[in-house]
Amino acid sequence: MLNSVGSRQCVTGLTLVELMVSAFLSSLIVLAAAQMYVTNAKSARVQSGLSQINEAGKFTFDFVRHELQMAGYGGALGAANISPVVWDLSAEGTDFDHITVQRRAGPEGDFTCTGAKTEPNKIYWSQYRVIAHGQDPTLKQLVCHYGLPSAFAQNGVLEPFNIEGTGIIVAGVESFQVLYGVTEADVFEVLEPSRFLGRDQVDVSKHQVVIVRLGLMIKSVSLDRVVTDFGNYKRQYDLQVLDRLYTLGPGTSFDDGQLRRVFETSVMLKNVQRAVQVQL
Repeated sequence: MLNSVGSRQCVTGLTLVELMVSAFLSSLIVLAAAQMYVTNAKSARVQSGLSQINEAGKFTFDFVRHELQMAGYGGALGAANISPVVWDLSAEGTDFDHITVQRRAGPEGDFTCTGAKTEPNKIYWSQYRVIAHGQDPTLKQLVCHYGLPSAFAQNGVLEPFNIEGTGIIVAGVESFQVLYGVTEADVFEVLEPSRFLGRDQVDVSKHQVVIVRLGLMIKSVSLDRVVTDFGNYKRQYDLQVLDRLYTLGPGTSFDDGQLRRVFETSVMLKNVQRAVQVQL
């Protein structure tokens, strides 16, 4: 007769304590994975926003730089250059300056900042300024207006019905600053600026502008908050746009979770050597 004890099978399992420990460890792993996913998603959004801003800034300055380099061009070979900057239509503002430049089209015409073809040998003006977006007044965009001299108002404001054409360059602009590198020496002798001035400080009877310096602050254009708790975005910080200083971050008017970056460039006016600065 078999021993009843020896005939029993050994049955093993997890105790309640072991189950609770396993569930706790599993929860930690899931939470760590979720936190890593959220962090990676935020980082991806930040990198995407930075990439968009960098591309927008590079495109903007490549676009504007070409126009400024051609400012003052006299057109046909041997023709005298004209004043690169139209001073009466260039102004200094708190957050948004605007600058108007001019050049003469060649014998076969020229292309404006909007891509339109001009008539041969005609002087046309291009004004770079910041205006409100048509669908979102809080969103600002840098545009280029172009037209013939007679189409521009004399107070520096272009009336919509007088504008020959408008091209949108970039949206999300929060600051557009312009400084003019001037020299008081004979332009034929010195082409290096002695100092940089705002529009209101330039005296066209004494100063010869040889370089234009541009500053631009662009924000990411997104419906969601791109950044919330990353590094500097958790506290206030400063951004300098040429001679204008902005404080950003929590508690400021820029506390909207959007990325911002400043771009600056200097453009030498190539056609300034024979130009005569005149005020309209």
